[in-house]
Amino acid sequence: MATNSSKLNAKFYNNFASIHDIMLPIEERLSGKSFFEYILKKDFKKNEILDCACGTGIHVILLSKLGYKVDGMDLSSGMIKQAKINLKKFNIKANLKVGDFRKIKSVYGEKKYDFVACLGNSLAYMQTEKDLKKALGEMFNVLKPNGMVIISQRNYDKLLKDKKRYNVIQQGKFTFLYIYNYLKNKVIFNIIAGATNNNRTTFQTFKTTYNPILQKDLKKHMQEMGCRNIKFYNQGNEKEYFKFNKESDEFFTITGTK
Repeated sequence: MATNSSKLNAKFYNNFASIHDIMLPIEERLSGKSFFEYILKKDFKKNEILDCACGTGIHVILLSKLGYKVDGMDLSSGMIKQAKINLKKFNIKANLKVGDFRKIKSVYGEKKYDFVACLGNSLAYMQTEKDLKKALGEMFNVLKPNGMVIISQRNYDKLLKDKKRYNVIQQGKFTFLYIYNYLKNKVIFNIIAGATNNNRTTFQTFKTTYNPILQKDLKKHMQEMGCRNIKFYNQGNEKEYFKFNKESDEFFTITGTK
């Protein structure tokens, strides 16, 4: 049975799916393939990949274009619906299913993967340490021997230190205002989306809650479940081989092998 928090997260993304790719244009995000080329070819060849929080399908498309066989899943049926539209647009065929990454086996059975990805700050929806460990354990368990898990998330060490209160993103006629509320052991993101058309602006509001997982805690949990060769990266820092600066970078990606 889904927890209350997972139901709320699914509801948030079901509502948010329609404007997600406006705020974060899929064509722009496809430019990030060089990072995955670097990661996948640096260590060992991988064939089958699971994106266990695939959202609107950006990384399913990107990894499929690199030649890998990709399965995708997401808690939000709205996101999966939008992902199928995007895959069709880019002529990509992949298996997409609605599902909770704490229960991957209930979605894809006993299938094992060379690479499991949990991207886009998705792990931070795990509000309790129990759920966090359950999700990480499930990702680890569906890996083949020597398989790799890769997780990307916001750098909460920096966010909690800076106590940033707002951020504005402009995309054409759309304006997105993020307002951050800091509570004990959680950060609430309030999103106001404004669209201007014919000199008239309309607004939609969204709210979601994150568990601010610190770098050291995530690394510790990954080590406890059996990950080795744990490394941190910044996907956007191509010039310095994706080196992560824990003091200044807004996001990071962490990898570990089984």
